[in-house]
Amino acid sequence: MLSRQFVLFTSGFAVVQFIENNWRTGHHSIQRIVCRSEASKGVYCLQYDDQKIVSGLRDNTIKVAICD
Repeated sequence: MLSRQFVLFTSGFAVVQFIENNWRTGHHSIQRIVCRSEASKGVYCLQYDDQKIVSGLRDNTIKVAICD
């Protein structure tokens, strides 16, 4: 029986490989994220999963949105 950590690692590795392959082969699209906060000066980075969205803003703040 495979350990949970091994399964998570291999599934995570597969996702990273899939994303890298999409970038290399041109199967991607760039989209602008409209930030409605005037003070934030825009989104610098974005990470998300099924439970939350984390954004790093150009004004050196980090925002976490919990998804219900």
